[in-house]
Amino acid sequence: MLMAGDAKRSEKAALAHLAKSVPDEALLPILKQLLDDELEQYRAFRIEAEAHGWQHTPAVNEARILYTGHYYRAFEAMRSPRTASMMEPYLTDAHFGELAAQVLAEHWRLANEAPVTGYTFGGLDFSIVKDQRQACALEPDRTSAEADKIFAAAELLVEGDPTDEQKHLAVALGTIASRLPHGRRGDMIRKLIAFASRRKRPDLLLNLVLSGDHVDLAVVAAGINDTVEAAKLEPWILMQSDGYELKQWLRLLPFVDRVVDALPILRAMPTAQREPRFLANVIDSFPHAPAPDAEDALFSLAEEDPRFYLDYNWRHAALHFGTPSSVHRIIDLAEQGVLSHGRTDWDTIQALAHLIAGSEEARAHVYKLLSTRPLAPGHTLLTLAIGENPDADGLMLLVTLERELGIGYVGERSVQRAVTKDVPIEDWSNAYDVVPVAASSLRSRLLAMTTDGGEGDTAARTIRIIDECRHSYGRPETEPRHPDLTSGKPWPIIRPDPDA
Repeated sequence: MLMAGDAKRSEKAALAHLAKSVPDEALLPILKQLLDDELEQYRAFRIEAEAHGWQHTPAVNEARILYTGHYYRAFEAMRSPRTASMMEPYLTDAHFGELAAQVLAEHWRLANEAPVTGYTFGGLDFSIVKDQRQACALEPDRTSAEADKIFAAAELLVEGDPTDEQKHLAVALGTIASRLPHGRRGDMIRKLIAFASRRKRPDLLLNLVLSGDHVDLAVVAAGINDTVEAAKLEPWILMQSDGYELKQWLRLLPFVDRVVDALPILRAMPTAQREPRFLANVIDSFPHAPAPDAEDALFSLAEEDPRFYLDYNWRHAALHFGTPSSVHRIIDLAEQGVLSHGRTDWDTIQALAHLIAGSEEARAHVYKLLSTRPLAPGHTLLTLAIGENPDADGLMLLVTLERELGIGYVGERSVQRAVTKDVPIEDWSNAYDVVPVAASSLRSRLLAMTTDGGEGDTAARTIRIIDECRHSYGRPETEPRHPDLTSGKPWPIIRPDPDA
């Protein structure tokens, strides 16, 4: 086909597409010939189109189509050192340089990073940022051969008095290389940031964040301010794709060195862009922020604007921050009633239950709050959270609150959770055995609280539910049938028939 010279560019590109399915490095030489032919013909068509003022001609139609994507995918599939060597000369090519850099970067990621197993919105996994930041602090000079090659090409492009096209390609190369380990390249990165357009700059900064590098708040603040100012003349910037361009800048704020200093930027945003819904992506990133003041910034944001307390993304971030102080704070907010405002949020209840079950300190703090009188407005939310996974003290607290308030806090599920445990079945997914757990002390304490055994006797009803659990799932050998023989109280409580 190459020798005949009469094959269409699309037909040759189809061969590259086919080569992707057969990633044999023996095909590399012919792929290189096909790519060189594609680039040569494309440049010739562009020259002809420019000579005719981009009027409607066959050359113009050809100049508007570039098939390099097929070649990129073919080279990306052929993961060998020969491919990397072949890509290096193309890095400064105006029409294939960026794709050549992506081939090198993708090969490095596949060889050095674990594959992403879970779902990440937009393909971004911010959970790696903390580890990457620590790795950079331990080895600030750590780099990769791929990043060195790409940055070397970018430096070559910006030497002397570069053209706009060379600056654009250098920024694209730097954006790709900055995601890889790249050592100390502060001067070059600052130069690329200065060359990058307002729309390209956030991508470069984002890759610096994902690689563990630091980003300057002043640079992010300038980008946000430039975008907001541009929107005054072009309002579509804040309306198109729900303000996507501004959101690209905002999502960088949690990763600056002092997140608290970024809060004034959010306060100065236009009214519509300060709403929790608009800032959802920013809030989602806070638990992954490496800065020590990120937690303070997250809670301060809601203190200044209480709408965040009822926002799903804010609650999810606060509940999953993972620090003892954040657990203490979110429990206090739940007690104050600001997380529910009279509504029952199942996700919040489940998350609170998980926090309480995972920390003895958190459980003790919740029990202390619910033992204090008068009860706070949010006590119902905490009570429902305890009921999801109570221990013996938690179940006793639920019984006490039900007797005091006349609200049915003690359910069969809560009681079962307290006197049984789930043991996973080996080699079965999401399958488990329900095994009884000894609860002699709990049953004894409940018996001491019983009265007449009637409908209003919460303690007696709880013991009956425990007995039903024992009937269904078995009784521990060390647990007697009677809750406490030494008490002298009978069990079960036989009530006389008033009509007898």
